[in-house]
Amino acid sequence: HGVTVEIKEGLLKENKKVKVYDLPGVYSLYPVTMEEKTAIEKVNETKGLIVAIIEASTLTIALETVFSLIRKNKRVLIAVNMVKELTSSGGNIDFDALKNLLPAPIVYGEFNSKKGIENLLLAIKNYTVKKIDVKENFLSATRYKKYFTPPKYKESVFDKFALNKFFGYLV
Repeated sequence: HGVTVEIKEGLLKENKKVKVYDLPGVYSLYPVTMEEKTAIEKVNETKGLIVAIIEASTLTIALETVFSLIRKNKRVLIAVNMVKELTSSGGNIDFDALKNLLPAPIVYGEFNSKKGIENLLLAIKNYTVKKIDVKENFLSATRYKKYFTPPKYKESVFDKFALNKFFGYLV
């Protein structure tokens, strides 16, 4: 969220018939900003595959948006990015458990540094719809929290000063 501010369009290198859209990020299907409104409109009109690229540290929050798309009968592939950043800060995701439980295929990697792109392209190429009942109770991210350990917050020197009960007032 916040990186792409307008829709970018291109063709897949491997298959020039496949259009790819890079949309502004959203936190829900209820837009707040113009960028989110534009992205939601494009998502609502698409009949193709939606690759939801999720930052690993916000997995459970982002799953709520993904589940909203699934409830709307959209075809979704979950791509979890920045896993190394999550694990280096003390967090973790049990991908083996999630692959079997989630109502959409999931792939992970460091896509912003091009690591895992091959796996992502393979997942797109081999995408198959999982048969699900959208009324099932598994379409709630709270069910998946036990497979996700959030990153540990490390307090910086500035935080210790700015959040101090005495010096914080000065800041």
